[in-house]
Amino acid sequence: MTDLVPADLPPARRAALAEVLGEGLATAKALETLYRAFATAATMPSLARELLTLAVATTRVAEVLAPLATALGAEPGSGGPDEPVDGRASVSAASGAERAPLFARAFKGERALARACAEAVTLLDDAAVPTLGGLAADLVRDMVRLRHLYLGYS
Repeated sequence: MTDLVPADLPPARRAALAEVLGEGLATAKALETLYRAFATAATMPSLARELLTLAVATTRVAEVLAPLATALGAEPGSGGPDEPVDGRASVSAASGAERAPLFARAFKGERALARACAEAVTLLDDAAVPTLGGLAADLVRDMVRLRHLYLGYS
């Protein structure tokens, strides 16, 4: 076992944590794809810039989750949300009506990612893996940024 995950972690907790981290990692990757596609489709440079900022932030979340998921033997993409957040974006995200479904998918993904990370912190004390504890504040910041974009651009 690597030093990322305590060696004395009970098997049931290890399995639950692997499932939660697999879900979080799958969601983070899907969100990153969605944000990049949405940014590419956006006709307003300021919106595209903010969406790329969210894509980078979500990539960082995936970079924290990936080594933990690997250490636990989680399958990439295992346990994803019931309704996956896909990376599709309208080729013309010009009007508020066209952007609304993309924002809705992003909100769904951000909520799923926040739940997965919160559950991981519960299952694996953030004192054991400090990088996990820092994700909560990052995810709150990203949700606020997404809400601001939604209110400003829809």
